[in-house]
This record gives sequence, structure tokens and C-alpha cells, in this order.
Amino acid sequence: MEKDPFIEIDHEKCKICGMCIRACAADALAEEDKKIMMRPPGINECMACGDCVAICPENAITQVKGYEYTGYYKTIDRGDMLLPRLWG
Repeated sequence: MEKDPFIEIDHEKCKICGMCIRACAADALAEEDKKIMMRPPGINECMACGDCVAICPENAITQVKGYEYTGYYKTIDRGDMLLPRLWG
């Protein structure tokens, strides 16, 4: 399990449909022991995009923090955690 994860998965709500795994551009999620889990550090490159949260039909995934990058001179923060914009 990742030390400081970006998302939390409610395994009571999760039906293991795999939609979040297919939606994850970073390939940060996987099915292990009949549960959806984040891949371990080093393999997990979650960027807190929120796609897994938005696509989950059971509302079993919650984003708990945003991605933050600190480089040489400044910190880049995505700001408030909001679901991806949906065009309708």
C-alpha cells in the first residue's frame, strides 16, 4: 500500500467492475485478492487526476489529496480537488 495515497477505496461499496483500472492513465490501480488496490510505490505513478473517482459507478473511490510537485524554485499545486469536467 502506498504510504501517502491520493485516493481511498471503500471495499464495501466496490463491486470490482474494473472501470477505474481501465480509466487510470497512470496504471496506478490493479486488482489484488479480489480487491481494487493502488500499486506499490515505485510502480504507482498516480497523479491525482480524479478519473477513477469520476468513473466509479458505485462511488467507492474518494480523492483524499491533490498532486503537488516541488521543483528547484517553486511548488506547483493543482489547487482544490474537483472532479474532472464533464461535457454534456
